[in-house]
Amino acid sequence: QQSREARAINADEAITRAYRDVLGREPDQNGLNHYRQQWRKGWTQGQIREDLRRSGEGREASIRPTIARVYRELLGREVDPGGYATYEKLMREKGWGERELRQAIMAGDEYRKLRGRR
Repeated sequence: QQSREARAINADEAITRAYRDVLGREPDQNGLNHYRQQWRKGWTQGQIREDLRRSGEGREASIRPTIARVYRELLGREVDPGGYATYEKLMREKGWGERELRQAIMAGDEYRKLRGRR
């Protein structure tokens, strides 16, 4: 954050871009003010993005895209409505992360059949 290049970055633009990328929306005034303060304390763009991802809104915003990505990677297909319902519930109510989601899908019949294991 102390380099000439980093100091030349417009904080509001960087924060707004992080909000759009992570949460899919514009920052509200409170959020913008909060991250301006963090920026002045030396936070990097990466730290702001990670903080947004860890927020309740960030975790919520990432659930469906995470499920869809894991389905494509492990099962080679798009997620069906039942898969969304099952895994969204587990991620919200049980606090599952991507690791638990992957483990559950890999333990399932569909994955084992795709991989030739029974």
